Amino acid sequence: MELHSFSHGYGQITYHIVLVPKYRYSIFYNKRIKKDCELIFSNICTKNGYKIHAMEVVNNHVHL
Repeated sequence: MELHSFSHGYGQITYHIVLVPKYRYSIFYNKRIKKDCELIFSNICTKNGYKIHAMEVVNNHVHL
C-alpha cells in the first residue's frame, strides 16, 4: 500500500466492503456465478482506478 499526500500529512484510504444478499441467501454456491461476480467487481474497480487487495466470494456474501 502506498501513502498519499494530503494537505496536512500523509496517509492511505482503505475500505472493507461486505456485500450480503437479502436474507443471506446462498446465491454464490454456483461456481459460474462466483466467477462472474469476481470478474464484474474486478472490472468495476479497474475501470474506476481502485485496487483490490483481497476479494473472497463465499456462499452467502462477498468481501472486498
